[in-house]
Amino acid sequence: MKRKINYSEKAKRQRRNLMMFLVVGAMITMWFTMGATAEMEDEGVLVTVQPGDTMWEICKETLPENTDIRDYIYKVKYVNKLKTMELEVGQEIFLPYA
Repeated sequence: MKRKINYSEKAKRQRRNLMMFLVVGAMITMWFTMGATAEMEDEGVLVTVQPGDTMWEICKETLPENTDIRDYIYKVKYVNKLKTMELEVGQEIFLPYA
């Protein structure tokens, strides 16, 4: 006698396992991201944008030695989650030391 396979139960189990995998993956990603952000906050300076400031000028003031300013600007944009180099007066920019 052959055993009948209940495909709906199997599908439910697969969906449940997939959801658990995604939730655990998201939690691990958030944990690593929050840890990286906390480390970055300790190693830099927070600057408030003044009238006439540009990203280039702000980054030039805290540019680490032997660092290409273009690479540093890219890092500042990445750390601050900026898509462009446009700044607004009063905006706070975090400048990492390295």
